[in-house]
Amino acid sequence: MERADEHDARPPEEDKQRDAAEAPERIPVAVPAAPSPVAVAPEPPAQVARALRDDHRAALGRDGRVYLIERDSPNVRAHPLGTRAANAVLGELLRRVGELGTPTQVRDLTEAIRSHAELHLPAEDVWYRYGVIVGGVEIALYDDADTRVRITPGRVEVVTSGSPVAFYRTPHCRPMALPAARGDVRLLKQYLNLDDMQFTQYVGYLTYTMARPKVPSSKFLLLVLLGGQGSAKSTAAQITVRLIDPSAVGVQRFPGSARDLGIAAQSAHVLAYDNLRRIHPSMSDALCTASTGGSFVTRQLYTDAEQVIMPLHVAVILNGIFGGFMGQPDLAQRSLVFHLRPIDERHRRSESDLARRFEADLPAIQRGLFEKTAAILQHLDSAEVTTPERMYDFCRWLAAMERADGAPVDVYQAAYSTLLHEAQLDSVMDSLLGATLLEFAEKEGKWAGTPAELLTELGKLVTFSAERSREWPSNPISLGRRLAVLIPALLTQGVVVEVTRGRERQVTIKCTKEASK
Repeated sequence: MERADEHDARPPEEDKQRDAAEAPERIPVAVPAAPSPVAVAPEPPAQVARALRDDHRAALGRDGRVYLIERDSPNVRAHPLGTRAANAVLGELLRRVGELGTPTQVRDLTEAIRSHAELHLPAEDVWYRYGVIVGGVEIALYDDADTRVRITPGRVEVVTSGSPVAFYRTPHCRPMALPAARGDVRLLKQYLNLDDMQFTQYVGYLTYTMARPKVPSSKFLLLVLLGGQGSAKSTAAQITVRLIDPSAVGVQRFPGSARDLGIAAQSAHVLAYDNLRRIHPSMSDALCTASTGGSFVTRQLYTDAEQVIMPLHVAVILNGIFGGFMGQPDLAQRSLVFHLRPIDERHRRSESDLARRFEADLPAIQRGLFEKTAAILQHLDSAEVTTPERMYDFCRWLAAMERADGAPVDVYQAAYSTLLHEAQLDSVMDSLLGATLLEFAEKEGKWAGTPAELLTELGKLVTFSAERSREWPSNPISLGRRLAVLIPALLTQGVVVEVTRGRERQVTIKCTKEASK
């Protein structure tokens, strides 16, 4: 008979296996983790209300940027979020409510304000230098007193307080001259190497550009200054910037991309570029966009997916020795081109003396330009355009300027048309294909045929090396594309080119006796 104590004396491992088999199934239960001691940041609206209080508010500009608007300044001022000025304001406000105002706190608050504004605030106008008011324009001088000049038809007002128009200021902008009690535009002529007709057009350009805040309907002319060494073209560019939009940047090198041009345009009303020789077609297209207003899409920095829409709208000044960079007729149609003659050495003056005298006359010159702008605005609605061109708004401005000056009808408009057609001729002659087409039209009078036949005929007028260059179309399709660009410029020189479609394309060329517009 087996003993009980011998039955129970089994190895411990067997007992464990038996107990595990007989025990009921256990379901694991998740134990919640202890809450983190990290404090939860307040919602963006609460942060905004706490920091901004009553003396500042957030605003979403129509340009997509978010601004801090000062409520208690004599004239309304704005600071773009992320700039040093805005960071200084937020740091001070944080310290005022008991925080340290550290860079991290300022950055977090900036992002909270930005998110709140983009989600909840309607877009409103925030201007740089030139802003829209009822019936006219308001100009921020950006002096220490934040003075404004308000120009309406027939009236110029200097405003020291009470303006509701919000302006933001960039670090590199400089103050405009405080206008004198009396103005005199004629003082300006002695500082420029322009003849009487060019000077009148130049004053028209200055006042037109001053009366054009950056709204979608504004069209800017490109001011092009051509001349050899010693023609004072760089001086003219510097004076133009000083009168319209003074800046520490001044006259600069031409950018290498449309993105760089767009970035520069965000903080300027006018940009000046020096010593141009050639402009790539893509940059010529970008300048055309800047003239009439537009935008382009670029990739967000440091990302692969996000895109940014960058506005491109600004007045531009170009200067160079030759007009070779005006090779695109579309660019020439948007330009006011002055050919400057070299200054005789006997008439040269010290640049330092010239600058000193100019600064002394500047308040009267500035006032004179403001008064001229106000006088032109009086006649703008009733002005009659007699010589319409591509930049119709400038033609209308010149028509109003004729009435303001008491000049004969069409004298200013006809002068602009002449300058424009000369620029178009330059653009045609600077193109190998354009110059050859002009020669062919004058020789043949009238011609019709296919693009392939035209390419063969034109090839007879150029050298073998020219025909093998990149400037020459390599096939009929390429000829058709380049011809489409040249047609408007050729028309101003009296050459009518028509391309018709059918079973086979036909090109008709006719040379008229007088240039058609």
